[in-house]
Amino acid sequence: MGKLVIKRLKAIVSCDANDTVYENADMLIEDNKIAYIGDMTDGIRRMGASMIDGRNMICYPGLINTHHHFYQYFSRNLPQVQNMELFDWLKTLYEIWKGIDREIVYCSSALAMTELMKWGCTTAFDHHYVLPQAAAAWIFPKKTAGCRRTALCKRLTKYLRTAAALPRSITMLPSAPCARLRSRRAHPFP
Repeated sequence: MGKLVIKRLKAIVSCDANDTVYENADMLIEDNKIAYIGDMTDGIRRMGASMIDGRNMICYPGLINTHHHFYQYFSRNLPQVQNMELFDWLKTLYEIWKGIDREIVYCSSALAMTELMKWGCTTAFDHHYVLPQAAAAWIFPKKTAGCRRTALCKRLTKYLRTAAALPRSITMLPSAPCARLRSRRAHPFP
């Protein structure tokens, strides 16, 4: 990536041990890492860095979402399930989710990550436990709009499958695909 300077940021929230907030400061980023925070008025042109005007902007570390279901994004606002109890909600949606394919999983994931980025989330943990036929799709897109994703190959417990009358065919990934997906890893963290 080289060097980038974000100039004149209104505030930089560090989230360090002292909760330091730098006001009206510059930030130097080298090779995707913050290298310096402070006044860089004299050095920017000499170092050949790209520059972004950060006036009236606040910079803070990316948020982490530890529990998401990206494949469910496409079905999240269906009116018929809005007021249902959990197991009725699941039963109704599993009938819909039976038919989703690689393209829907891919598009749902891309949209979910884009929306997370809009609100400052840069890393998400995706719990995915349906659709063995689409299993290869749920490891990508690896990175969309700067959002890192880690996916979980998950099996539902017998209790959940029985209590919600969930179809085994779409709630269980056989062990071979799980092992194959684990070996390919969704996205290594830097």
